[in-house]
Amino acid sequence: QVVSFYKNFDNNLTIENNGELADTETAENTYKLAMGISLQYNKKIVNNKIRTYLTYTADDIIINAATLNTIITPYVISKESYFDVLNTAEKVSAYVDDGTAISISDANNIIRSISELEITHNYVIASADYLKSYDDTYLISILYKSGNNQKKVTLNAQNGVLVEYTDASADINSNSEKSDDIAEAFAHKYYKEYESNFIKRKNTEADNTVLLYERTVNGITYKSNGLYMYCTNGKIKNISFAWDNTEFDSPDNIISEDDAYKQFFAKCGLELTYYK
Repeated sequence: QVVSFYKNFDNNLTIENNGELADTETAENTYKLAMGISLQYNKKIVNNKIRTYLTYTADDIIINAATLNTIITPYVISKESYFDVLNTAEKVSAYVDDGTAISISDANNIIRSISELEITHNYVIASADYLKSYDDTYLISILYKSGNNQKKVTLNAQNGVLVEYTDASADINSNSEKSDDIAEAFAHKYYKEYESNFIKRKNTEADNTVLLYERTVNGITYKSNGLYMYCTNGKIKNISFAWDNTEFDSPDNIISEDDAYKQFFAKCGLELTYYK
């Protein structure tokens, strides 16, 4: 039995630029000029500790083989939590009053003072957990409920910085302010000390805004860290903020960009394909 079928085939295609095409060397040089690879930090977990390393990473670029015009693939940002703040942390058995982390009461006061989250007196604490991340940072995560609505907020339990927020409420009332204005104002207000190390990306469609600030270290992007926000109808629905407390290798002793390109073209290369 056929339970599913999909066909995508156009019998009436018109092939353009089917004459002389650029040779491989010309295409490779065009790729380089269009910033085809970039230096960035990545991370891995070794023995439950964060370790960073430098990589040359290739960007998605389309080159017209006849005109050599370049198209850079649009940067798409998910509307889900971007940084794995809670997935890289584990619960600790109990809170010890030794100054390691702020109390639940203090965390609650900080959270309720962030007016933009709109955690009013109608929201009560349903649960609270302490967690410890791979870089030995303590977190406190509090779940608030109001009827069928709930909001989850996680703070860095050592400095009180907001690291995760999820609004699962059914509030459909819109705010008079634009979502992109609210997102940028919030970032400037609560993460001002990190702004000089941010690279900003933003997608706005109708009144939906996805804001992504990626962290830079030594002038190099570290895509595993930064600030992510999703706002809709003037309401903040999701925030995640990651800032690893770890060491970063110096970019002084790495292979040159030219050598990286040689390896990239030799092992990966460019492929001639049709686009429509």
